[in-house]
Amino acid sequence: MFQPQKGNVAFVCALDGWGFSVPQFVEFYRKKFGWSTDALQKALWGPWYFNHKERKIVGENGVAGLRMARPMFVEFVLEPVWRLYQVAWKEREEAEAMVRKVIKAFSLTIPSRDLKGMVKAVMSHWLPVHEAILSMVITCMPDPIAAQLYRISRLLPKRAEDHSSIPSRAELVRRSVEACDSRPEAPCVAFVSKMFAVSMKTLPKESMQKHIQVAKLHSLYLMMGQNLQHVPEAQAGDIVAIRGLGQHILKTATLSSTKNCWPFSGMTFQVSPTLKVAIEPSYSADMGALKKGLRLLNKADPLVEVTESGRGEQFLSAAGEVHLERCKKDLKDRFARVGFVVSKPLVSFKETILGDESTLENLKSFLASTEYVEKATQDGRCVVRVKVLKLPPSLTKVIDESSNILADILAGKAAQNKSSDVNLIETLRKRMMEAVESDILSIGETDKDRAEKCKLMWQKLLKRIWALGPCCVGPNILLTPEIKGQGTDSSVLIRGSPHVSEILGPVDASDNENAAAETSSEATAAGPLCDEPMWGLAFVVEAYISPLAAHSDNLETTNHQVMTAVKDACRAAVLQKQPRLVEAMYFCELITPTEQLGNMYAALGRKRTKVFREEMQEGSPLFTIHAYVPVSESFGFAEDLRRWTAGAASAHLVLSHWEALDNDPFCVPKTDEEIEEFGDGSSVPPYTARKLINAVRKQKGLPVEEKVVQHATKQRTLARKV
Repeated sequence: MFQPQKGNVAFVCALDGWGFSVPQFVEFYRKKFGWSTDALQKALWGPWYFNHKERKIVGENGVAGLRMARPMFVEFVLEPVWRLYQVAWKEREEAEAMVRKVIKAFSLTIPSRDLKGMVKAVMSHWLPVHEAILSMVITCMPDPIAAQLYRISRLLPKRAEDHSSIPSRAELVRRSVEACDSRPEAPCVAFVSKMFAVSMKTLPKESMQKHIQVAKLHSLYLMMGQNLQHVPEAQAGDIVAIRGLGQHILKTATLSSTKNCWPFSGMTFQVSPTLKVAIEPSYSADMGALKKGLRLLNKADPLVEVTESGRGEQFLSAAGEVHLERCKKDLKDRFARVGFVVSKPLVSFKETILGDESTLENLKSFLASTEYVEKATQDGRCVVRVKVLKLPPSLTKVIDESSNILADILAGKAAQNKSSDVNLIETLRKRMMEAVESDILSIGETDKDRAEKCKLMWQKLLKRIWALGPCCVGPNILLTPEIKGQGTDSSVLIRGSPHVSEILGPVDASDNENAAAETSSEATAAGPLCDEPMWGLAFVVEAYISPLAAHSDNLETTNHQVMTAVKDACRAAVLQKQPRLVEAMYFCELITPTEQLGNMYAALGRKRTKVFREEMQEGSPLFTIHAYVPVSESFGFAEDLRRWTAGAASAHLVLSHWEALDNDPFCVPKTDEEIEEFGDGSSVPPYTARKLINAVRKQKGLPVEEKVVQHATKQRTLARKV
C-alpha cells in the first residue's frame, strides 16, 4: 500500500530536478526542534495540526477554534517550497535577500546566475531528486540477495524440457544468480534492461588498458543520478552502465560469462506503442542522419518501435501523445539533430463481414450454399471459386493471441522437443474448441442436441484448415474444399491438404502445397475496403481446369496467375457478404467529481464512447466510469477532457479489443424515412465507417470516391462587353 508517511511515495519535479519524501522532512525537523521521529512520521501526513500556542501536535478537534489552521504537511512541507518559488515574482532585491537566506540556512554552494536559474539551483541542491529516489529504494526495496528468492522464478523460469539434454552447468548458473554468488569461479550474468545514448565527451576518462576483456566490454560505470562514475568492478546486485554494446543489442539482452545460461525473461509493460506516425526529413539529404537517429531512439526507449515499409517510409510508434512529443524532442535535439516532418497519427483497422455463423441454421446454410465467387486466370485455363464464412469472435481472439505459439509449431521449432510440442498442441486445440463452445452458448442455444450438432460441425470444419493468414499465423483460415468422391472429377486442379490441421490434430490427408495455399497470406493481408488486414474470416477455395483446355498444347497455368485469381476472388467474396470495418478499442477508466459528471459525459459523447459501467466511490464525492473509446478518436482525448471538466477528471487508457462498426460503408438512403432524414443521397454526409475508410485510403494513396464539387453552377460573366 502506498502511503507517504511510510516513505514509499516521493513528490518530484523532473523539470527543475528536485524531489522529496516525507522522511526527509522528518529528519530535518527532528534535528531542528528535537521532536520525536515517530510522532513526526505520523503527523506530517494526514489531518494533523501543530498548535503554536501549546507547542504540540493535535488532531482536528484541537484546532477547532483557531483560524487559518493548516495541516502539518501543508505548513511544514509545502509552504517552504511555495515560498521559494514565489521569489521569482517578487522585487529583485527582496527576492535575492530571501534566496541568500535560504542558501545560508542550508549551507548551499550556489553560483551566481539569474534569479529564476538561482531558484532552480537552490531547489535542486536543497532537495535533489536522486537522493529522494535512492533513499526510497534503499528503505523500501529488499536487498538483491533477499529479493532473488522470489524473483528468480520470474527472471529465470524453469524449462519444461528434458534436463538430460541441457548442459549440467545451466542449473549451476541459475543457483549462482539466485544466491548472488560473487566468487571468482562463479559465472558472471547481467541483464541489459535499457539502452541509452551518451556523448563520448561526457564519459569520465579512464585507462582503457585495464578493461580489455574477452567479452569486449569497454567500461563499467556506476549510475549516480544524471552522472556516471567509472568503476573497475561491480558487485552482485549492482545497477551499472556498460559501454560498448550498442552495436550488439537492440533493447534488452542477457550477458553471461558462460554459454550455459538461459536468457532472462523479457521486460513487460502495462502499455504498448499504439500511436503510429510516418516521419520524413525536411530535406532529402538528411535521410541518413534521420535513420541513424531513429535507430538510436529505438535502442534508448524500450517502448518505441521503429519500422520501415517496403517503399522506404519510416514509421515511429509511441505509447501516447505525451510520449510521442518526448520522442520528437529527443530525436531533434539529441539523436538525429535534423529537421523532420511528422504525419498525422496512423490508426490500424481490420476488415470483416456481417453475420453470425455460430447458429446451427446459418452454419448448415453456409455448408449447403453454392453461392461461390468465380474468377478465371488470365489465360482462361483455370477457374477459382471462393466462398467466405465469418469465424466466431472467441475463436478469432484465441487464434490471434496464439500467433507466437502457432509460429513455433508450424515452423517446427517446438518439434525439437516432442514432450513440450504435444503439450502446446493439446492446449491450443483445447482452447480453440472451448472458444467455439462459448460462442455457441453466448447466442442463447439452450437445446443440448442442437448445441452438440453445431459443435461437431465446427470440429469437422477445423479439421480442414489448409493455411492461416496473414503472415501464416493470422486470425483468418483457408479451408480445403469438401470433396465427397475420390478422384471422380479429373478437372480438379487443387484438392488441397489440411496442412495446419495435420499438425494440430490427426487427420488422414497427404501433403500437397500449391499456389492457392501460398496466396492465403497475401489475400488476407489487404481487404477490399481500404487494404487493411482481414479479421476472423474463413475461405473455402476451389480451383478447376477447364475440360476443353485440359488436353490443349498451351503452356501450363503459372502460379502467379492462380495466386492473382485467388486473391481477387477472396476480395470479391468479402464485398458480396456485407463488409464491415473493425476498429481497435481502448478500455477507459475515468474518475471525476459529481459536479463535473455532466461535462464529462459531454466530452465522451464527442468521441463515440460507449459507457458500460458507472459507480460512486464510497466515502467520497468521486465517480468511476468504465467505457470503451475507439483508438481513432483517442487523439486529443485527454486535452478535451481537461478542457471540458476544468482539469477535474482524469482518464486511464489501455488497449482492450477489436470491434466491428455497425455502419454499412456503402449505405444509400432507400426508404421514405431515410430519404426524409438524409435526403435523396446527393447531399448525404458520409457515415462514420465511410469517413474512416476514406481517410485510410487517402493516407495510402488509394483512389477515393467523393465529390470534389458539391453544388456546381455555371459561372456567368457580369460585365457586358460591347
